[in-house]
Amino acid sequence: MALAIGTLVVAVSKWAGIPQWHPSHFELHYRSSTRRPDSFRIECLRATEVIATEANGLPLAVFISGGIDGEVVARSFLEFGKPFALKIFQYKKHRPDDLHHAHRFAKQFGIDLEVVPFDEEVFFATELPALANKYSLHAPFAAVDLKRMRSFDGYSVFGAGDIVLERHASGTPTSYEVGSFFQPEAIFRSEGGLSCYQFFQATPELILSFLGDPILKHWIELHHEFDIPDSSTFKSYMYRRYWPDLVLRKKWTGYERFSNLYLKAQAEIGRLHPGFQDRCDTPLDRMLSELEMNS
Repeated sequence: MALAIGTLVVAVSKWAGIPQWHPSHFELHYRSSTRRPDSFRIECLRATEVIATEANGLPLAVFISGGIDGEVVARSFLEFGKPFALKIFQYKKHRPDDLHHAHRFAKQFGIDLEVVPFDEEVFFATELPALANKYSLHAPFAAVDLKRMRSFDGYSVFGAGDIVLERHASGTPTSYEVGSFFQPEAIFRSEGGLSCYQFFQATPELILSFLGDPILKHWIELHHEFDIPDSSTFKSYMYRRYWPDLVLRKKWTGYERFSNLYLKAQAEIGRLHPGFQDRCDTPLDRMLSELEMNS
């Protein structure tokens, strides 16, 4: 298998087929590429082919939030020509602009959009505590995304895993990852399900195409000369270069409308698992040395 779960090693052992989760800490390594990467857009299409091959006839669903990353994933599947369902969870306290962009995209390309009602208040009060305790979850969103995966009888794809480089005092930009992002897929696959949660890390070549894109390389070259703390805004313009009709919009988590509820749930989960180090920082040069082809 050549998906994100093969690209990344989670926890304490080398990858052995699915993400291995250890409740005490989180570490991360990258699998080496097998060929020179092409452009970011072409590598997105190749990632959809890898996913479709693993799905092996299962129905596919792309879960979007109304943001730009999910739209890029859906566009990649459209361009690849593989049929898929388009889904969005509508929170009780949702952001109207998220739904607006989701409906706009679906209408633009003639896709049926399934809006799935989701009551975050009921979920956080009734389902989250049991899930957090059973699976040692460290963030509420991991439980929500596991719920999304379980809601679809097929192969689900999510627009997560985009690399964000941060300015670092050492002079080498640093990529950070949060262990909780790996939990939903690891749990779902351990139960026999199939999903690609972090599409943008689906293959080593896709990650390298992103890091080697001229626009992102421009941030890497200039980030210490200007007050640009991370590469997130450059990413949006990089997407726009490959998909010129893409509508740029502000980055949201989706939880802003019920942030108090979310933060309260986060604090309660944190008390269940104190001292867990959920963040892993990887210098760009080490990341590239692991990703690039072995000579």
